[in-house]
Amino acid sequence: MKVIEIFESIQGEGRWMGTPVTFIRLAGCNLHCSWCDTKESWGDVGTEMSIYDVCNQVKEFDNRIVVLTGGEPTIQPLLSSLVRTLGENGYYVAIETNGTNSITHTCGVKWITCSPKPESQYKVACDADEIKLVITEDFDEIVLQNLTLTYNKDIWLQPEGSNMQAMWKRCYDLAMKYKGNVRVGIQLHKLMEVR
Repeated sequence: MKVIEIFESIQGEGRWMGTPVTFIRLAGCNLHCSWCDTKESWGDVGTEMSIYDVCNQVKEFDNRIVVLTGGEPTIQPLLSSLVRTLGENGYYVAIETNGTNSITHTCGVKWITCSPKPESQYKVACDADEIKLVITEDFDEIVLQNLTLTYNKDIWLQPEGSNMQAMWKRCYDLAMKYKGNVRVGIQLHKLMEVR
């Protein structure tokens, strides 16, 4: 499988915010959002690694939680094998996906964060434990309205970073309007200036 990097940091977003984790950033993405903050994962880039090599590198870090991210991890052909092997080695495996491909907990993933994108008409084809919506200047509020009617787990409103103050205000206004399971998120790792 193609790997961009394996590193440890805190989870900066969502339910696990502030928790030390090991990230496995996989290469390739089936979407190309203009405001993507990991464009280095697009295309045929990264280092070809075996599952054995990935697991050995993960062992170098003393973290119980491993987060598979990208790009888009669900386009990797060996994803299920990686998840199974990590689970067999005692890791709690979480995944961050754009939601365009089906993934459920039956493959061994313990936590699924879905960040649906406008490029896919906010498709959510996975069994998400939480949804993270990137709030931009042109975010269509009807997307959030529809999600609050159909999704009963946490929906995080994540301000897009190029105009953070304005987007935080927009997130606040939307959260106050829809309440319930709507949460305002941050990118804690960026505020702390860590990876």
